[in-house]
Amino acid sequence: MPKNRTELFGQLVYAPEISYEDLLPLEEKLIAAVSEKLEAAKAKFVNFESEGDRTFFQCVFNEFGEEFFASLAAQIKKDMDARCECKLFFVDKELVAAYFYAINKGKLKVGKMPLPAAGPIDRALRGEQEK
Repeated sequence: MPKNRTELFGQLVYAPEISYEDLLPLEEKLIAAVSEKLEAAKAKFVNFESEGDRTFFQCVFNEFGEEFFASLAAQIKKDMDARCECKLFFVDKELVAAYFYAINKGKLKVGKMPLPAAGPIDRALRGEQEK
């Protein structure tokens, strides 16, 4: 099992009508808030990059699991307002499943996608029975 089992790819997406003067302080505030949540969840290698009306972020966690993802998404949701949306994409480094969370206007949408085994060797390593 990988030491850092989960990789998170995230985006903060800003409304196009936000002026440049209003965007910069909002972006700074949200980066600080999201950083705080990620650090509290023991994220490592946290990186933020901004481009236009989006801020991209990425990090890794030792932990993997739906409860962990849902809890972190709920915490991040508290900092969003109508001027910003957020996307969170959690990937299991063992490539067993991927989870997607979308935050928009105080609502949280969740998607889970199990990933198929590559073949009989991968299936055996994952402890799955032949189908």
